[in-house]
Amino acid sequence: MPLIDDFKEIFTDTVYIESIESIISKKIVYRRNNNLTRDIINIVISIIYADNMLKKLYDDELNITDIRELYSSLVALDINTFSDEIEIVKPFDDYINTAKKCTSDYERRVFENNRKGTRS
Repeated sequence: MPLIDDFKEIFTDTVYIESIESIISKKIVYRRNNNLTRDIINIVISIIYADNMLKKLYDDELNITDIRELYSSLVALDINTFSDEIEIVKPFDDYINTAKKCTSDYERRVFENNRKGTRS
């Protein structure tokens, strides 16, 4: 359910504001196979900085198919292209290191999972 801003200090009409959970779930549900750098960065940052984001999304918005397809898409991600596009997307300074780090974390997890023969 969207938040409502009825203060009308900036806009003369009521403004509906989506929650971060709603925005992130839509990125996963509707664009999970696109591997858009900005979406991946938004997803990663929200998972890291928003309390219980994954649990909230899974409990309220997502299903196992959404998660599996997102995972498969990320496994196919071209890390070099993603790294190059971080410079184009230009996350806020507070998050640039998180965006850059997610590629190394991602590569490490894929390597570990492949070595173990698992796909979690």
